[in-house]
Formats: sequence, structure tokens, C-alpha cells
Amino acid sequence: MDVTPPVYADNGSPLNLMASPVAGPPAPRMELLDAKGAAALLNVPATWVLAEARADRIPHVRLGRYVRFDAAELQTWAVGRRRGPWGAGAPECERVATAGLRSHRAA
Repeated sequence: MDVTPPVYADNGSPLNLMASPVAGPPAPRMELLDAKGAAALLNVPATWVLAEARADRIPHVRLGRYVRFDAAELQTWAVGRRRGPWGAGAPECERVATAGLRSHRAA
């Protein structure tokens, strides 16, 4: 008869591997928007949102024939699309220094 050795937790207590997994906290709920809601969030036409989703250029979820958009993912995506010295990747000191240069050039 083959006997497997017991498995212990970090605190030294034996683990029951046959027990059902403990249900953790529920997964955060995604707020899914339709094209009109996504368009309002991005301040663009709904037709543009659908065209960009068809071309796989914006984050979206396909549910059969329906296309939905996660509000948090769209906001993260939009922030990542920023361009210029105030963009998402520029450090704060660089943005401030570049902004100062811009005002001197205009003068």
C-alpha cells in the first residue's frame, strides 16, 4: 500500500488536501459599458469606439455579438495614449522643466 507523507502548512499544522478550496473574497466586479457608455467616457462618437474595437485598437470584451468595454481598462488605456511632455511616462520634474521651457520659447 502506497502512503503519501502528510503536507504541512507554514505554521506546522497538517493540511487536508482533500478539503474543498476556501472561497476567498469575491472578484472585483467589472463595470462593462456599451459603445455609447464608452464613447461618453472617452468623449468620442460611439461609431469610432465600435470601429476601434473591430480593429482591436482599444480594449474590449466580446460577448457573442455584443461588444462591451471595461471602464477601468479604457481609462488606463487613454492615460497611456497621452503624448507630449505631460504624458503618462514623463517624470514630474521633467514635465515641470519642459513646461517652463515651453513658456520661455513663446516669449
